[in-house]
Amino acid sequence: MSKNNVNFTQKLQGLNLGPSLKLLLYILVLVFGLAAYVTLRPSGLQIKESTLQEQEYGAVCLSNMTKSNDKLQQQKLCHELNGHHITNWSGIVKDIKILSIENKVESVANVLPTFAANGLACMYGERYPEECDDDNTLLCAMAKVSQRPCHLQKYNRYKFVVTVQCGESETFSLQLDAGHSYQAKLSKLSIGEEVIFSGILNADTRHIALTSLNSKDSLDVISMTEKEQSVLSLIDDAWKVLFRFVFSPVIIAV
Repeated sequence: MSKNNVNFTQKLQGLNLGPSLKLLLYILVLVFGLAAYVTLRPSGLQIKESTLQEQEYGAVCLSNMTKSNDKLQQQKLCHELNGHHITNWSGIVKDIKILSIENKVESVANVLPTFAANGLACMYGERYPEECDDDNTLLCAMAKVSQRPCHLQKYNRYKFVVTVQCGESETFSLQLDAGHSYQAKLSKLSIGEEVIFSGILNADTRHIALTSLNSKDSLDVISMTEKEQSVLSLIDDAWKVLFRFVFSPVIIAV
């Protein structure tokens, strides 16, 4: 390390920073360090641009083997395809399901007393509709079941799994794992619709972590990958937290 760098480091260590400023600096370092790790983390043996096609994958890894030894050998060989970044595969949508729902705000509300939970839900969430029509029938029904005046559904974060059939054989099916950023796109898809997709292959489980999805009959393409979406969301949330942390005392004082 050069002499100038040593002197600069010593000067930083010698600064008399207040507790609030130190905490703010710690938050900044933590947030942007985490964002940098998510963006730049190493990919190991992952194949960035694989030339593997769905027909080749199906012939090698999804063909029916009659002997148990052949099946074991097939599984061992196909394991080597894990991490391939497949591009522009196509298939027919057979099913779309919600795999999991995460709601951190609701998790906090569930550990509070009823009056506090209802207050939190109405403060940060939305009220159930008082007048029911064809557009909000389910919400009206849920209001009666939940026995709460408000809900926190806007904080739900979904994970989806889409089953697609590739080729004519029904045995050649794959599971596409999609995160919350695909919600709007998936809500427009119909069963039987043909899609073109790219993602990271997990040959052991026949799952593909989506990085892009496109209906073949539509030009509406998801141009932002799930990874990019998560990084931007993380940075956006970090700025919101910092803004509230820095300016909340000022707002309260005013």
